[in-house]
Amino acid sequence: MAARNTSPKAKSKNNGSGCLLMLAFLILMIVLFMVNRETIAKNLKDTQFIERILNKKPAEKTPAPEKPATPEKPAAQQPARPEGTSTPAKNDAPATAPEKPAADMPKEQPKPAEAPPQKTAPKDVPAAKPAPEKPAANTRERMLWYVRIDNDGVIARVGVRRPLPTTDSPLVDAIGALLKGPTAAESKKGYSSLIPAGTKLLSATVRGTTAYLSFNDAFQFNPYGIEGYAAQLRQIVWTATEFDTVADVQILIEGRRVDYLGAEGIVIGVPLTRSSLERP
Repeated sequence: MAARNTSPKAKSKNNGSGCLLMLAFLILMIVLFMVNRETIAKNLKDTQFIERILNKKPAEKTPAPEKPATPEKPAAQQPARPEGTSTPAKNDAPATAPEKPAADMPKEQPKPAEAPPQKTAPKDVPAAKPAPEKPAANTRERMLWYVRIDNDGVIARVGVRRPLPTTDSPLVDAIGALLKGPTAAESKKGYSSLIPAGTKLLSATVRGTTAYLSFNDAFQFNPYGIEGYAAQLRQIVWTATEFDTVADVQILIEGRRVDYLGAEGIVIGVPLTRSSLERP
């Protein structure tokens, strides 16, 4: 048998080779660790390898502070269901009351308008009679002359008293009121005027005892003939001579003196008096 080499020199050589291998392995491990450091640290953390080796419990996470719970609104009370109907499953969300249709909502009824209290007249109290109208203080009664035609066709003169305003031209006011015709109350009595419609007084002056009255052309045309002309002249002359300062009237047409009135030839070229117009 060959003798085994067990000299000290051989042992020292084997030991040196083993150290080199170990050193190379450590260097390799260090290089690998440095390269994969982040991956190794993540795996150790996820697997809790170190805590398990050391028998340590993982640190408990501190729970986040709870938010105060919002008080829930009381759910609307649902009406009782008749027997035999299924109850719907409850959801985790808070139940809300179903909206009522607009037709089911009670409508506000308008309040009836209160009727104003009626005043009742006291019984057994006679109604007061209206006081008779008094002429105003600034008026004066004047006599105006109209006509009344009887059933037999006779034309009669009638005088009525009218309250007229007191002005500086009373003759103009009296003739102007005469031309307007009788009132409704006077017409009911049968009073009328034969002065042609559309007649207007253009001017009125008094010289001495004569009143000069100027009319428009409408004064010359009377549809009632000679009786109408005579009646209209009497109405003018009688009304004008109611004034104490007037004795006669000179008729003018558009400011001009005309000898005759109408086709019948009634003389108006001279001043007219009551006596000159009296019936023969």
